[in-house]
Amino acid sequence: MINIPVNTIKEKIMASSGLTSDQVNSKILTKMEELSGLISEAGAAHIIANEFGVKLFEGNGLLKIKDIQSGMKNVETAGKVTQKYEIREFNTGSRQGKVGNFLINDGTGSIRITVWNDLTDKMRNFKEGDIIKVKNTYVRENQRGYKELHLNDNSTIIVNPPDVKIDEAKPVEKKKINEISESDQNIDLEAHIIDMYSPNFFEVCPECNKRARLREDVFMCEKHGQVTPNISHVINILLDDGSGNIKCALFRQAALQLLPNISEFNGNRSLFEMEKVNLMGSRVRIFARVVKNAMNQNIELIGNSIKRESAQNIQSTPSLENEEKSVVEEEI
Repeated sequence: MINIPVNTIKEKIMASSGLTSDQVNSKILTKMEELSGLISEAGAAHIIANEFGVKLFEGNGLLKIKDIQSGMKNVETAGKVTQKYEIREFNTGSRQGKVGNFLINDGTGSIRITVWNDLTDKMRNFKEGDIIKVKNTYVRENQRGYKELHLNDNSTIIVNPPDVKIDEAKPVEKKKINEISESDQNIDLEAHIIDMYSPNFFEVCPECNKRARLREDVFMCEKHGQVTPNISHVINILLDDGSGNIKCALFRQAALQLLPNISEFNGNRSLFEMEKVNLMGSRVRIFARVVKNAMNQNIELIGNSIKRESAQNIQSTPSLENEEKSVVEEEI
């Protein structure tokens, strides 16, 4: 099922019909009342869009990244490669192969693309800064609810297609902690680690990478039923740059960048405490996504990548993608 946010539907209706926001909202409310409240706001918005001939999704042609929605299949899009990660081999016992990830940005947004097995060889043909066009891909949500494109055996990767031009992506903004606001998307931060909390390890489905829950002595995935789970991890750190401090969560690959031996700490608190002492006060450069904690309303970070730095090694801010960027290798 394609899940189009209701605000996106409203924007498309306004752009196509010339109606104001108040007029669109009024029509949606009237439609909901006509149907005795037995339809959602999004459902009513779909009906209004159809009444005005608004095409919410064109099945053919190049899609802008901002228009890609969860559940779409046979998606064709293009963007500039802003980050390319190492190809990894995996063996879960029941499944083995190779997986690679890269990020593209088309000026309207960014998205991660995941490539499996033989198609990973195509990744050797391009570099960061190249324009990539992908065809016949499908959209999945990762465990944090962010969209990503997956390629299968029928998918196509085209490097630097002559018919595609990409607007420049907005660079990630360098920030001080006291400058970070909820409206920020991705930031570049230099700070010191002033505290670390014991890493958490948890089971995830090997197919969709969502949490697998223990039920009656077996692990169950809501989508795939009984599974033999993979073990995932996250570690939280506290950062301070002299202007303030902020909490940052590091998932999977980002956590491995800081703690390559993180799996050794599973069930070994004393070993972690020794490693923690070594990292206290370390200066790091981190590219992170800004989030708001729903429980306490605090502004926090989710780290996309992290690197220990010295004053001599700090370089100028690179141009990275926004919105969907994630260094985390969600599938493995």
